[in-house]
Amino acid sequence: MPGFHKLKDHSSSPHSEGAVGYWIYNVKDDVLNLSEGIKKSLGLEQCTSFAFSSFKSLIVGADVPTFVKTFNEWINGNSSPIAQIRIVDSNNEIRLVQIKGRLRSDIRNEEMVLYGAYIDISYWSN
Repeated sequence: MPGFHKLKDHSSSPHSEGAVGYWIYNVKDDVLNLSEGIKKSLGLEQCTSFAFSSFKSLIVGADVPTFVKTFNEWINGNSSPIAQIRIVDSNNEIRLVQIKGRLRSDIRNEEMVLYGAYIDISYWSN
């Protein structure tokens, strides 16, 4: 899809709190791609892409229903909600993040992609 390849230019690659990045999820293929900033923040540097269920496994259990509800709203075309969830990183530290999403599809819905932004707000919430 046009424009997505340029997102890399706007994504930072921080190694600490306040990581900002983007994510792209192909709904039909169930493939989630994360920017370098997000992968480094969560310690997922070895991972290039993974299934939605794999990402959900990083979310603190109590926050999964909120995330799934918000994610489904994005898939249904409502881009207004922001999910604020806790994610366990590779060091077993809990990070508080905000995720925003938006659906993009072609006229026949043959290609459906969710894309959005991620910000680690752990530093500001402590």
